[in-house]
Amino acid sequence: MRIGLLGGTFNPIHRAHVQMAEIARDEAALDLVLLMVAADPPHKPVDEGVPASERLRLAQIAACGKDRIEASDLEMLRGGKSYTLLTLQELSVQYPEAEFSIIIGSDTLADLPNWYHPEEVLRRSSVLCVPRVGIDQNDAATAQMLRERYGAHVRILSAKADVISSTEIRARLLDGLPVEGMLPDAVEQAVYESGSYFPDAFRALQEKCRAALSPKRYTHVCGTMRAAAKLSVLWKQDPQKARIAALLHDCAKCLDPLKQEVLSGDETGITPVYHAYAGAVLAKTEYGITDDHPARDTPAHHGRLGHDGFRRADLYGGSHRAHARVLRRRGIPQSHFRGY
Repeated sequence: MRIGLLGGTFNPIHRAHVQMAEIARDEAALDLVLLMVAADPPHKPVDEGVPASERLRLAQIAACGKDRIEASDLEMLRGGKSYTLLTLQELSVQYPEAEFSIIIGSDTLADLPNWYHPEEVLRRSSVLCVPRVGIDQNDAATAQMLRERYGAHVRILSAKADVISSTEIRARLLDGLPVEGMLPDAVEQAVYESGSYFPDAFRALQEKCRAALSPKRYTHVCGTMRAAAKLSVLWKQDPQKARIAALLHDCAKCLDPLKQEVLSGDETGITPVYHAYAGAVLAKTEYGITDDHPARDTPAHHGRLGHDGFRRADLYGGSHRAHARVLRRRGIPQSHFRGY
């Protein structure tokens, strides 16, 4: 049995990590690739304090449906520093007949001599190096140095993985900027739903909103936040305020229709849009949004234009389309909504 070991903090796991696992699996004909989530990495602390359990969950989501790729909690269960040597020793007991390969990127290949007992690591496993697109780090020379110094078995794979930074992803999530294309789609949705990489103040709002809404509605709201991140850049709006508006755009959906109507103060008689205006009230009274920008944008998702001409309805995708159809059926003038 041939087992590949791709270790890291995966904070969070991104599309290039998955590419590396797939490239190594296919080119080296591996029977299994383990995404080994580090509990306590020896070279650097885990930024943002995201717990290993959450990073493991995201790795499991990334591996779901991927042939011969699995996320492993072995280092988490062992505890202590997540040294590759200790992991290889433990895996050798579980799989006594297996051949092991560590899967690393070009950026890590040159750092191998700085690992914990590199000579023992390279005695127990071969190395599969996945180059990065657009980066030439003289991998061939580094591989030859490792062969000469340690007798290492190093193979530079032919396919290349994209250059994606977990640090940049965390920074963008913190600031409310889009991360589309950087994470596997299911991982991105899970990241938005958990809020683990969002500011603490926003996470408090998010948890309150989650508790009030049905699971299906909450999933929709998180999808809306993803759309808000992209469109805030497109329309040059404050991404953090757009994220709050997206989070709260359906916050009144937890109320019965009569309460929505009373809170909304709306006199059009169009029941499906009561929650939009009622949501603006709840944003201030229940969620403490004193800034008028997100509170004003909460009802805007039913189709009206905000000040300065920004089509805030665009932030709310499917919700806006549904409401626009209602307005059209009721004969509301075209100027009140963006046509589809």
